[in-house]
Amino acid sequence: MRFFLVLCLVAITTVVAKKQKKKERDEYLARQALDQLTYSREEQIYNIALDVPQDTSRRIGMENDVTNVCSFYKCSEGKICIINENNDPSCICATSCPPSHDSNSYICSSLNITYNSKCDFYRSKCVGEISESETLHYFGECRELPPCPVTELQEFPQRLRDWFTNVMLSLANLDEHLGGLSKTDKQLAMDAVHDEHPYVKPVQWKFRSLDMHPQDNLLSQEELMPLRTALIPSEHCASVFFAMCDNNQDLLLNMNEWSNCMGLTPDEMEP
Repeated sequence: MRFFLVLCLVAITTVVAKKQKKKERDEYLARQALDQLTYSREEQIYNIALDVPQDTSRRIGMENDVTNVCSFYKCSEGKICIINENNDPSCICATSCPPSHDSNSYICSSLNITYNSKCDFYRSKCVGEISESETLHYFGECRELPPCPVTELQEFPQRLRDWFTNVMLSLANLDEHLGGLSKTDKQLAMDAVHDEHPYVKPVQWKFRSLDMHPQDNLLSQEELMPLRTALIPSEHCASVFFAMCDNNQDLLLNMNEWSNCMGLTPDEMEP
């Protein structure tokens, strides 16, 4: 039950993040048209789920100055926005991060090192204090994770399929503006109930809901991060499972790899 609630939270956060991104983009375009200015924008990394999307930019000058190019110029975690002598925005490594005394903000890296926050972790990577290969492993303070028994690993795809199905059906009962499914996805959820294998559409829906930055029919490690980091603390097989899904070891999952890993047959997979 606890794990199902975690997955619900991940799904809802993903939807909210997508809506927030669209809202911010609309506001940015409106301001851009008003000022008749064109600003470049650095590509953002995917904001990890279970955390409210943050504006890591730093405002330069007056808060109400509509010509402030840093107001809508976003930097990735651990960086801040500055304006150079040509009045162009750019991102540099933050010199420090907001102090955090809340253990809920801790993250554990792939080297089993605990950092006070995501900002602290990514700032350290930015300034070269830690290796680029070190990644965010999961949320919370590092702890000893038990090994994943073969039997649990074999059961994991079915459990994920069931959870995706339950999450999709739960979101279908919510209004879209409250984080529920779109009209199209609501219909898919209803159709899934009557399918011979009701988990097929939810598995494919989950792939598409994670495929956001960019929408290219491939899941990058950053796009998988919201799901993986949420699962690992309570599901010790999650890390091993997702590594096994990447058949060609290119650090990307296509729909076939995803579907095959979830136990779908070739006939059930999308063409």
